[in-house]
Amino acid sequence: MSVGVQRLRDEPDVIRTGALDKGEDATLVDTALGLDARRRALLGEADALKAERNTASKQVGEAIKAGAAPAVPRSRPCAPRRSRRESGSRRWTSRSGASRPSSKTRSCGSRTRPTRTCRSATPART
Repeated sequence: MSVGVQRLRDEPDVIRTGALDKGEDATLVDTALGLDARRRALLGEADALKAERNTASKQVGEAIKAGAAPAVPRSRPCAPRRSRRESGSRRWTSRSGASRPSSKTRSCGSRTRPTRTCRSATPART
C-alpha cells in the first residue's frame, strides 16, 4: 500500500477501509499517523532550537562588533565527540576489501576515506 502523507492525514478512514478490503493490516494507518505526528513535533522543536541558536549568534555578533567581550547567552554545551574507536565505527576499506586506496578514495594523513562520506561516518577530530 503506497499512500502520500497528505492523503493519509486527510482521509485516514478511507485508507483504513481500503486496506481492509485488500486484506492488509489497517493498524499501519494508525502507526503511520502517529509517526507523522511525532515527526512534525520534532521538526517544530528543531525549528525552535535553530531560532534560539540564531538569536544567540546574533547577540554574540553584536557584542563583538561593539567591542565588548561576548557573554554567551543561555546556550547549552555540545556533547563531547567520541573518538572513532569509542563510537565503534569501522575502518574504511574498499568494496573488494583491499586496503590500498582506489581512484574513488582520498588520502588524509594516515587515513583513507571515500570521497563521498556521510556525516555520521566521518571521524571525530581530536
